[in-house]
Amino acid sequence: MLELFATDTAGLFTGQDPCSAKGLSTLSPANQLIVEANCESAPGKANVPAPNVNTGLLDCPASQCSGFSGGNRLLKPEVSQTHTAGVVLTPTFFDGFTATVDYFDIKVQYAIGVIPPGDTLAQCYGIGATPASQAAFCPLVNRNPTSHQIFDGGAGNVIELEQNTGLLQTKGWDFEANYNKDLADWGMANAGSLSFNLIGTLLDTFVNEPVKGLGSYDCTGLYGQICGTPSPAWRHKLRVTWTSPWDFQLSAAWRYFGEVTLDTNSSQAQLHNGFNAVENSIPAYNWFDLAGDWTVRQGVDLRAGVNNIFDKDPPITAIQPLPEGNGNTFPGSYDAVGRQLFIAATIKY
Repeated sequence: MLELFATDTAGLFTGQDPCSAKGLSTLSPANQLIVEANCESAPGKANVPAPNVNTGLLDCPASQCSGFSGGNRLLKPEVSQTHTAGVVLTPTFFDGFTATVDYFDIKVQYAIGVIPPGDTLAQCYGIGATPASQAAFCPLVNRNPTSHQIFDGGAGNVIELEQNTGLLQTKGWDFEANYNKDLADWGMANAGSLSFNLIGTLLDTFVNEPVKGLGSYDCTGLYGQICGTPSPAWRHKLRVTWTSPWDFQLSAAWRYFGEVTLDTNSSQAQLHNGFNAVENSIPAYNWFDLAGDWTVRQGVDLRAGVNNIFDKDPPITAIQPLPEGNGNTFPGSYDAVGRQLFIAATIKY
């Protein structure tokens, strides 16, 4: 219901006008000429008078352009298809080991969502823009008739109403493996046991088609203005737990998040917007955690530990706009807090 009847609202989004001096400053001279031509050929209210292109007159103040969001009563229901298959492995020759492998293929047509403003601007003005993409996306761009800026919500903005996009599709594999071993089997009598748990996801494709028939792009292994939150091809969490004979457990965890590349540096036509030499990728990240649990006596339990033992800082990106990010990073993907110590107790009467 929210997507149908949400109140129309003027607001801001972090970004920059591709036709402004700041917007063009990151492009090569050859690509600047392409974007400038697109700015002048854009139809309707997205068209920019030639004297204003590549000047500070079009800069969005403080890199905050105006958007106009709200519901859409013309929306159609989403249609989805989900295919999954999985196997459970419990080999008799490997005592204590179990594993599951699950394949997923999820396709959503007429997906309800908002076309990101950066996507709209790229398809209207970017180096990959075509007459067809301009016809579809440029009507979503309104320029202030006086200043020609994408600013001043009611007069200049990018329309971000809910709509039926083309499709979303993701394919990949989920893995989980568990192994439990009594240390007595390794010659360490009365030393307790070890357990291993690995959970990982291998992302094969993450496809988005913003407008049906105008091409799609795959965000697997990418991040940035259009793809948004990083989507690495591989991520996992491995936990090893020692259970002692003395009502005490100690566990260590390894969190891994794979490398991702800036989407606009991709060779995909729907994403490519010149090569950004300042920032090309975010390397793979590793975090290590340690935790302990001690049952002092019945009804009294103590827990303590440290997350991100080595106080690894999150990656800092200079890419703007940064959808779904905050503080020049992606706190939903990377550990933005740093080392965390914790201690807790549970007491039951």
